[in-house]
Amino acid sequence: MYKLIPTLCLLLFTMSGNAQDTTVYRWVDKDNIVHFSHQHPNDKDFAKVDVRVAYAPVVPDGEKNSFVDDWLAERQAQKEAKNELERARQASELIEKNCQAAQVNLKLLGGFERILLKEPDGSSRLLTPEEKQEQRMLNKQHVDIYCDGNDNS
Repeated sequence: MYKLIPTLCLLLFTMSGNAQDTTVYRWVDKDNIVHFSHQHPNDKDFAKVDVRVAYAPVVPDGEKNSFVDDWLAERQAQKEAKNELERARQASELIEKNCQAAQVNLKLLGGFERILLKEPDGSSRLLTPEEKQEQRMLNKQHVDIYCDGNDNS
C-alpha cells in the first residue's frame, strides 16, 4: 500500500491534459506490488483504470498566464532595485573612505617637514620636497573629487 501513493502521483504527473483519452492498466504482481501502465500487460490479471481529470485550465493559444508573468517581472524588478541600492551604498562608503584618506594625507603632508615613505620592497626613504608637493596636489584633487569640494585641511 505504501508504494501505491507514490506510483499514483508519478502517474498523474506524467499524464498530459488530455488524460481522458488514455487507457491505464492496473495489476498486482506475485510480490503484491501494485503496478500502473499505459501498455497492456501480457499474461497478467489486470483491470482498466478510469482516469478523470478534475481541472484542466483553458488558455487560448499564444496567450500567456499574465498573472504569473507579471508577478515574475515584478520580482525581477524588485531584485534589480535591491541590487542597485546595494551597489549605490557600497559606492557611497568607498567615496567616504577615499575622502577621509585624502584629508588625512593632506594633514600629514602639511604638518610634517620630513615624510618617510615605505617602498614596496620594504625599504624606506624620505620624500623629496618636489615629491611632497606632488603628493599634496594629488591629495587636494582627491579631496575635491571625493569630498564634494569640502576641503577640511
